Amino acid sequence: MEIEIKQLGKIVIKSIAGIGTTIVLPGQDLSIDMGFCTTPAIRTSRVAITHTHADHIAGIHSYLGIRRLYGMGASTFYCPAESWSQFVAFLSALDGLQVKPFEWNVIKTGTESRTQLKSGYYLQAFPTAHSVPSNGYAIIHHRVKLKEEFRGMSGTMIAAKRARNEMEIFETREDVLLAITGDTTLKGIINNPLIEKAGTLVIETTFLDQRKDIPRAHLGNHIHLKELAPYLEDWASGPGPKRVILYHISQVYRPDESIKIINDSLSPRARAMVTIVPPEQ
Repeated sequence: MEIEIKQLGKIVIKSIAGIGTTIVLPGQDLSIDMGFCTTPAIRTSRVAITHTHADHIAGIHSYLGIRRLYGMGASTFYCPAESWSQFVAFLSALDGLQVKPFEWNVIKTGTESRTQLKSGYYLQAFPTAHSVPSNGYAIIHHRVKLKEEFRGMSGTMIAAKRARNEMEIFETREDVLLAITGDTTLKGIINNPLIEKAGTLVIETTFLDQRKDIPRAHLGNHIHLKELAPYLEDWASGPGPKRVILYHISQVYRPDESIKIINDSLSPRARAMVTIVPPEQ
């Protein structure tokens, strides 16, 4: 499913809880997780792993093999620091199975880890709460802009001040364009400022009704729609993300059924800010 995000362009999401999840940001040369080896994901040289459950890393073998087959160069993986040694061992095992090693390196991402993706854009990890070490990731846009009181200044004067390193006329601004939770409990993320400031929030919503109630969702450290719905209502009318993408929906629900349950559970105002990624095979 392709979704357009302001200042980031399209993102491509394929996600079925327990089966596979891959989110691709082509404009940032970045994939988040690799549960499915999708065509857009193959074209990215960077993969940020939220956690190491099979449905979030199962596509890596194909991803590395196809990139090597077509000479697409080395891949960089980012993974939770606590899982780094096991993840490196996993990739090394894939090398051994292939005999000819793949091209890759792995960078540890701890709380608040930040990596530049391109000029002005950064990938920042944030803590989540799952049954194995886990991170969410945010895309931060860092920019320097003219202070409001100087906006009538001529371009020549602005350039001259830049050249003399007179930066008092400028202010630094950071915008959280996108936050992606990965698998987590709601309690593990809800007071995180990166979540609250995100322009768009991509949040796991694994279970939707009483077939798997809130206590059962919590057994697997997942979010249930019933507990998320009040936050969606609050965000729709006050501070918080103004666009929310619900993903990682369980295969318990048919695609059309998942859409109906979510729509029926929310007010028109909350529905207007929500995009649903149904669990399509």
